Amino acid sequence: MKRTLTLARIKPTQIPEPDCSGYLYKFSHKRSGGAHWRAAFFVLKDACLYLFKDQQSELVNQASAVYYLHGYKVRNKHIEHKKHTFELIPPNRRTIRTIFLMANSETDKKR
Repeated sequence: MKRTLTLARIKPTQIPEPDCSGYLYKFSHKRSGGAHWRAAFFVLKDACLYLFKDQQSELVNQASAVYYLHGYKVRNKHIEHKKHTFELIPPNRRTIRTIFLMANSETDKKR
């Protein structure tokens, strides 16, 4: 946990030896009733997925969110008018929301 918090507080380019990194779109619900796909830079390291606003941000040097993926399932998800979408299904859907993501290409989706 301590290492995860340390990595969440640094720039995404400074995370040593990530398993995978790159831009994805995350589906976000707004409390005001709207919903949209927001681009973000993700880094996967040791089954933790770090979400950053962008890759080079000097203003915010920490992760916006960290997802512990232990027990999660990854499944292709067809979302109308969107290609290359998939979902991260948590082990307990009652307390944790499913995360919907979209890649720019099928190759990026499979990484």
